[in-house]
Amino acid sequence: MKAVESGTQSLMELAAERAKAYLRTIESRRVFPSAAAIERLAELGGDLPAHGADPTEILRTLDEIGSPATVVSAGPRYFGFVTGGALPVTLAANWLAGAWDQNAGLSVMSPVGAALEEICAHWLINILRLPPRCGVGFVTGATMANFSALAAARRAVLEDARWDVEADGLIGAPSGEREHRGLRLGQRDLRESAQSGRLGSCRCRIRNVGCRSTDACGPHGGFRRCGYLGHRCAQMAECAL
Repeated sequence: MKAVESGTQSLMELAAERAKAYLRTIESRRVFPSAAAIERLAELGGDLPAHGADPTEILRTLDEIGSPATVVSAGPRYFGFVTGGALPVTLAANWLAGAWDQNAGLSVMSPVGAALEEICAHWLINILRLPPRCGVGFVTGATMANFSALAAARRAVLEDARWDVEADGLIGAPSGEREHRGLRLGQRDLRESAQSGRLGSCRCRIRNVGCRSTDACGPHGGFRRCGYLGHRCAQMAECAL
């Protein structure tokens, strides 16, 4: 056991030293890797090894081949996409979280993970000046964030129309339209839809909620074909199966 602990300690120290060496070069390193550095990435592949490699050798290979092929988004000269460099404290905290190795899906599996999530939720509500009763969910990325926002918007719109979408789904809803297959199902028709195989692809539309612009939304401010969510009026995406 002591040998394992000693080996882990040595690997962590080696990783930290290589990480610090990388960070020392980010201000002088080119932002996008050279063609030669990208070509060297092929050296990381090859056939599936029959045996595990030496851990120290793995770190050395990743650093010597991988580090030159990185986009230096951690540096001060990167302005691509919506990407910002990590603060020193967030990088260090990420290292610590990796050492914790928590499964934060349930509080019983990670009390600290659950507590930190609740704290972040409370702070976000304060920052955004939302009502204290608001709930917060942490999702896996932009796709699920959009999906969740559309589901919330759908519920709010149909709740105003006195339709319980979470129980009854979109089949027969007041709008007369059906949604994307992932958003349209209520508790009562989940089983029916699964059994009947009615989970096909969809045709996306934009519903302009409360819009008065006939130019942007058509004469009825209702449904129209659209490829993106980009108008100034309040909108809710819906899809018809």
